[in-house]
Amino acid sequence: MNEDWNCLGEESKNPYSQICIEAVESDDVFKNFKKDPRYTAILEHVSVEQGKLYAEDILDYEIDSDLISSFKENDTVGGSSIFNFGEPFGRISPSTLRYIQNALDISYFFGEGELNKIVEIGGGYGGLCKTINCLCDFGEYHIYDMEAASKLQEKYLSYFEIDGKVIHHSEPEELKDIDLLISNYAYSELGEKLQDLYYNNVIKNSKKVYMILNKGQVSREILLKRAESSGRCDPKRQATFPFTFIKSKGPSTSTNSCFQSIFISLKMISFLETFAFKYLNLFSGSIDLAE
Repeated sequence: MNEDWNCLGEESKNPYSQICIEAVESDDVFKNFKKDPRYTAILEHVSVEQGKLYAEDILDYEIDSDLISSFKENDTVGGSSIFNFGEPFGRISPSTLRYIQNALDISYFFGEGELNKIVEIGGGYGGLCKTINCLCDFGEYHIYDMEAASKLQEKYLSYFEIDGKVIHHSEPEELKDIDLLISNYAYSELGEKLQDLYYNNVIKNSKKVYMILNKGQVSREILLKRAESSGRCDPKRQATFPFTFIKSKGPSTSTNSCFQSIFISLKMISFLETFAFKYLNLFSGSIDLAE
């Protein structure tokens, strides 16, 4: 990429990229890359306490044992840290519980329409892609990420039968006619120039958007300004946008900062038709689950 992710620094030198490359090149490293400290500094650090809260949120949805078994396949590759979360989940990783909660939210808010072309900015190792595919068939799933991460995603997803074509991008090249854009934390961790490139080349070409933002790095207001400057938002109508605040039991992934989830339905005309926020509440306390 022509500009690095803010939280990582130069791609060729950061430890996260190094562990991604090592996991791609060595099957021994790949077996347990999810436990490597260089990887858990960026991903796979959802705590047991947070996993419990995701599990509670998931129970608000109707899911059967076969679907849970399909979700749990995500823990069979890469050395996931799994814990006993009780029925109906059994032994599962907190990170997979988060992916399930995200995927069920996406299905609930956006599942009625066709999701043939999905885009994810910052795809981790491909866990959300695999989890979403348990719920819906897509034609194309595009993942934008650093080159090292993209190679790890390719290797990881090759262990599963994915219904649809997964396409990897290491540059913010333009893509049109997107049914759903997803970015969990990654977009807000980009530098401003990259944020602009992704907005102009990808986000504004999306009919629907699901985002979780690191609060303080990019906000609802900044995203609205980008929409306005690109002609996707009529400033005269901005004050009358139907903002909907939805309470959620889903936990933040950090005890030190507040995260906000954004669900955006973009109408392919000159303004944002619906803009709904889902605030992820902060939780504290200790939950003892036996490993």
